[in-house]
Amino acid sequence: MNLTRRLLATTAAITLATAGAAGLAASPAHATSNCAYFLSATYDATTNSMSGDGEMYCPNTGEVTAAYVYLQKYNPATGVWTTVVQGPEHVEHACVGTATTAWRAYNKNGNAASRTTTANCG
Repeated sequence: MNLTRRLLATTAAITLATAGAAGLAASPAHATSNCAYFLSATYDATTNSMSGDGEMYCPNTGEVTAAYVYLQKYNPATGVWTTVVQGPEHVEHACVGTATTAWRAYNKNGNAASRTTTANCG
């Protein structure tokens, strides 16, 4: 899956500090100037799983690289996001239960997070 290339193919211009389409966030990277992280958290009803995807795009070089992704779920009782699974570019988590839960994909280096996705996936 190449999230950034698909996004770039459908987007005429990228504004680095502006959020992208639903489930995506474009955020300027702190470690790499002029680069943006593209992250998504998605629920797949067919496999009853959550996935997180992430890539970094640097417009000054045209380079697209895999971003390290932390798939996190939100605990409303504590107000804390907890990492469930992590890895480069694409991670998956099999749902345990059907509790309505808020999820996000996060990247610590770029301090970027996808928009929150709510799914019946505990």
